[in-house]
Amino acid sequence: MYTIINGLDFTDHIDPVTIKINMAMSDPLPVATFDVDGNASVSLAAMQSIVILDENGAASPPSINLVVDPQPLNFLADYQIVNPDSAEVGIGGNDPVVFSCSSTTMYNFITYLYQNTPPRVITPGQTYVLSGNCLCPSPIGCAGWLQLSYLDSAGNLINYPIQSLNNITTAGFYRNFSVSSVAPYNAAYAQIQFGLYVSAVGAGGSASWVNLQLEPATFASRGITYPTATIDSTQLNCTLLPDGTTCRQTRIFAGYINHFLANDDAEQNRTWQVTCGGPAQYLESTFLVNQSFTNQQDNAIVSTIMANLTGLISINNVHYGTTIDQITFDDISVREAMNGLCDSSGFNFYVDPYFDLHYEPLYYQVAPFVMSDEPDYVTAFPMVDYQLEVDATQLKNRVKVAGGKYIAPAITDTYSAPGGTPGPFAIFSQIPYAFNAVNAVISNGNAQKSFFSGSGPTLGQNGYTARIDKANKTITFSFNPAAGTNNLSVTYTYEAPVLVRESDLQSYATYGRFFDNKVNDTSLITPAVASLRGIAELVQYSTPRTIIRFSVDQPLMPGTTILVTYARDSFVNKPFIVQKTEITYDTPGETWYKVECGAYNPDLVDVMKNMHKSINRQTGTAGIPLTQDNLAVLEQVGYSDSISVTGTGLPHGKYGTAIYGQNSYH
Repeated sequence: MYTIINGLDFTDHIDPVTIKINMAMSDPLPVATFDVDGNASVSLAAMQSIVILDENGAASPPSINLVVDPQPLNFLADYQIVNPDSAEVGIGGNDPVVFSCSSTTMYNFITYLYQNTPPRVITPGQTYVLSGNCLCPSPIGCAGWLQLSYLDSAGNLINYPIQSLNNITTAGFYRNFSVSSVAPYNAAYAQIQFGLYVSAVGAGGSASWVNLQLEPATFASRGITYPTATIDSTQLNCTLLPDGTTCRQTRIFAGYINHFLANDDAEQNRTWQVTCGGPAQYLESTFLVNQSFTNQQDNAIVSTIMANLTGLISINNVHYGTTIDQITFDDISVREAMNGLCDSSGFNFYVDPYFDLHYEPLYYQVAPFVMSDEPDYVTAFPMVDYQLEVDATQLKNRVKVAGGKYIAPAITDTYSAPGGTPGPFAIFSQIPYAFNAVNAVISNGNAQKSFFSGSGPTLGQNGYTARIDKANKTITFSFNPAAGTNNLSVTYTYEAPVLVRESDLQSYATYGRFFDNKVNDTSLITPAVASLRGIAELVQYSTPRTIIRFSVDQPLMPGTTILVTYARDSFVNKPFIVQKTEITYDTPGETWYKVECGAYNPDLVDVMKNMHKSINRQTGTAGIPLTQDNLAVLEQVGYSDSISVTGTGLPHGKYGTAIYGQNSYH
């Protein structure tokens, strides 16, 4: 496994046996741990990027292209144009970008496109290689132009180093040209430039550019030659990342350092024990979801929520599962919101090492091989340290779902007036619940104008003829309604808690009784969405959960469906979903995947974390605007003091072989 930390190759400084990667669908967040020896040339810091690669994977040689839109097909949006009047830039024929000039009256100028890299992708001290394929046939006084330079964090050009080519010519075919340089200590961005250099008056010709590529020479010491083959999203072994860059890497893990411990031994040799969080940590802490959704598809809800993470997490694998009639998220993390949607749809979600969110049905991703007790080691592999678990401790075939409060559909209550009195009349049948609104009050067929007691109006004035007492659930008129049978009616809506129960009768028939359970989720604010939540709970727990564990030397990531054949347990191509994966590297140099398949089995840390969030969850109304949104500037003030001491020699004498005397200090 190759390991990149903050854009630099740290592979030789990491004992591969110490690498351990734990991943799970939905929860908990993926974590990687490993040890770095103290001979590493760059100090580690929190939030440095980490990528762990399988160097023998299909995406080889491993590299990354930091150019956004490398073809470039959308240059008007992705590049800035420096274009004197004497030259032209456009799309011509099959060439994505063509720079041309004809009989110019100017000389010694450049017409070019340029682009700055996205933030946080340039590492000072790293060598970068800018390359591109250029066609510049039969030029007169002009040639292709290619330049690599760097900017500091304020966007200022750093004068050194600037590497450029201004004499690029070709004869009827594209050729690859490149420049390279080491990023200076204060580099924050790289700037690429490509175009046409005009050196003489009357010049004429063109330069066409494709396949622009800026690569860090991360593995030059391992025999990889730069520039490497074309890296863009049209290549089958390349992946477009959320920030617009493209990688050709078989990633096992990606994320950021979130904890480390430095240990010094007796000889002052340092070892760093490093812990890294995966890309799903963005779902945990980047922002809080405070929105309500009504009658929307779940994938549309995901897209709306994830719009806040544009450039950080992509959503190329989000699929439709169900339509949510109403759901409310009140200051919860994206991860909690995704868990809530999965509870309703029965889907699963995870973020892969390429920072892409997957929200998909069970059995959507299928492994290209199977597990079998008769392996051929090509398409079927054996299960090492196989373990079967059947768990009926959480069996539940009747689930009561208690959601938040919702506005129940309008109902009409009637009352038989006794005559001779204006009330109050206890007409309302929904005594336990709170009023929301009164739609109509009818007395003997005549509509009355009503108001809630204490809301301002006065009974008998300004046309108000009926007063409703919310506290006592009564109505009083400004007149004496005539006696009659059911001659008074009130149509109203009221606020009530969502309470839905779902039962699995097939499970009941199997076991002969109900196993009751209750789910509390205040984000469920309609009976329909609560019903979906109950059904999803039954799908997982109305029958005993079957869980298998084993190890294999083939990549198996969470969310993948694997077919298992194992005669002892009567499994014949039985599909299991990989829920958890622990990746380790043993001494002979093999990568092992220890997996847990079947039903999701939360560990204690995950249970405690969700309990803590549930206890601290606000139960107010979503979408309330902030009262204040303040920006804080934190300063650190240091104070130091020093005392200087100067010694002044005084006369000294000699007593035998010893010299004695005194000094004074001031």
